[in-house]
Amino acid sequence: MMSIGTLALLLSTSAGAIEVGETAPVLKPSGADLDGKVILVNIWASWCGPCRRELPVLEDLNERLGDRDDALVVALNIDTHFGPARSLIRHLDLSLPMVYDMSGETAAKFAPAALPASYLVNGEGVVVEVLDGAIDQAEAEVIEKRMRGMVEGGS
Repeated sequence: MMSIGTLALLLSTSAGAIEVGETAPVLKPSGADLDGKVILVNIWASWCGPCRRELPVLEDLNERLGDRDDALVVALNIDTHFGPARSLIRHLDLSLPMVYDMSGETAAKFAPAALPASYLVNGEGVVVEVLDGAIDQAEAEVIEKRMRGMVEGGS
């Protein structure tokens, strides 16, 4: 569970939130090379109900993108301890590339106004869209088309 202080810090920095056209913070999920790839970065926490409901949708999106090696979903977890996140990941049988940001430093660079929040990043590392709130299946299909189009025709 995230401490109240960490959550307050994360949300208080939203005035400096990353915007479309800015370079996304560098993420380093284990087992995934992100250089030159189109990425949907999703910021989530195990205690966030909408995040918990959204994760299976993102897992499905990532699986549909699996035929490509140039587009993927990366989940940025902001829990302050591994236990709750790992437990949820096991329970939902997720295989998404994960980044654990227990300090909140990376998420603070994105500075989402609320959770969950997602950022569509082009192959040059530039944010091209900010998506506030949980992504449902219909939105995931639109995002998939956009990501495939970005890969095939540039941002």
